[in-house]
Amino acid sequence: MSERGYNIAVIGAGKVGTAVGYLLQRKGHSIAVAVTTSEESLKNAASYLPGARLVRDAGEAPADTAVVANVDVILITTKDGQIESACKALAAGGGLTPSHTVMHMSGAASLDLLSSAKAAGAGVASLHPIQSFASVELAVERLPGSYFGLTAEGDAREVALRIAADLDGKVVEVADGHKTLYHAAACVASNYLVTLIYTAQKLYAAAGFEERAAIAAMMPLVKGTLANIESVGTAPALTGPIARGDAETVEQHLKKLVVMGEEIVETYRMLGLRTVDMAATNGTLSPEAAAKLYAVLKTEHG
Repeated sequence: MSERGYNIAVIGAGKVGTAVGYLLQRKGHSIAVAVTTSEESLKNAASYLPGARLVRDAGEAPADTAVVANVDVILITTKDGQIESACKALAAGGGLTPSHTVMHMSGAASLDLLSSAKAAGAGVASLHPIQSFASVELAVERLPGSYFGLTAEGDAREVALRIAADLDGKVVEVADGHKTLYHAAACVASNYLVTLIYTAQKLYAAAGFEERAAIAAMMPLVKGTLANIESVGTAPALTGPIARGDAETVEQHLKKLVVMGEEIVETYRMLGLRTVDMAATNGTLSPEAAAKLYAVLKTEHG
């Protein structure tokens, strides 16, 4: 591979693939080919990846030997369900050799999806950004400084480490057999946080807040909580009625939430029980206070 920079093909140049390609170009790598599925992605790729050969065809294009000709690294940044078929198409094209590294950027998918590339002699790796991206612009902004989950074999590990370093990322090693749990943790921390905020937004709306006002009011609280977690850890960052052992306030919440419907009540109850578990396990809540809270949270308040 090139000492100065890799020649890279991006298969699935959506938000992540385009942003990764853009950032790697800035560090001296060359994006030779970008394959995408939509007109919008094609426009973004044209803007962010000047000089790349742009191909809009996720089905036929990967089998084109020109995709892998004169490239060192193939980044597969498609949806998880398309990784294996894209890799098989590349392998079927006959252009993969031991000089290639094929890498996907999925959090949940194992290296097994790249087995066809491995069988062709290519190195295989997975490099997953532990980050959330709503657009190419935000991905370009947030990728640097993010952590990346790395799963790799042989020489492909060194290639992945260099790419992570050139993205100004930090690396954590993830065993291939642990990827599903690793990705579930990321989903809870990111995706389900969105659902939690949405639930809080509904409660604020019931209290008379407009949608944007509710979000604006919550953001300093959410950011402050995250800053506390980053500073002192999860259990010590806990505040509020459960941290204080205030079973009366929790009971008042439940009685009022009944009018919001069973789903809201059960969400509050489940989160409350898990919060008592955490506080009790970490010794920040006395056994007596925990018992009172468990009793309140397990009582029907309809």
